[in-house]
Amino acid sequence: MKNLTQKFATVSLMLLAAALTAGAQSEVSPDHFDDQPSAAAAQANTTQSSEAVKAQIATEEARLNGYEAQITEKESQVKSDWEAATTTAPGDEAGQMIAYTVHEKECEQLKAALAPQIKEAREMLASLRNGSTTVAQAAMAAKPDRTLVATVHRTR
Repeated sequence: MKNLTQKFATVSLMLLAAALTAGAQSEVSPDHFDDQPSAAAAQANTTQSSEAVKAQIATEEARLNGYEAQITEKESQVKSDWEAATTTAPGDEAGQMIAYTVHEKECEQLKAALAPQIKEAREMLASLRNGSTTVAQAAMAAKPDRTLVATVHRTR
C-alpha cells in the first residue's frame, strides 16, 4: 500500500510539473516576439487578400450582370409587345397595346427598384478595382448607414 501511495504521489508530482511548465509557457508576453512578420507571412497575406479581392470582384460582377440581365429581359419583352401591337391587323391592336403598356410600366418599376443595387454594385466594383480601400472598408462605404439617431430633450 505504501508503494502504491508513493507511485501515485510521484505521478501526481510529474503531472503537476508538466502542467506548470505549460502554464508558464502560455503566459509568455507577446512583446518577447518579433514585431515584424516574416517576409513569407507578409507575402502569404498579400496573396490571400488579392485572391479575396478577386473573388469579391467576381461576385459583384455576377450580381451586376444579374441585375442588367433582368432589365434587358424586360426591355426585350416590351419591344416585342410594341412590335406585336404595331404589326397586328387594325382592330386587334388594343389587347397588344394594353400588354405593351403594362410591360412598359413593369420595366420602369424594375429599373427604379434595381437602380440603388446597381449603383451600389458599381461603386463596390470601382473601389475594389481601384484598390484604394480594403475589402471591408469598401463594403462599409457601399452600404448606406441606417443607424437611427434619437435625441433627448429636457423640459424644465
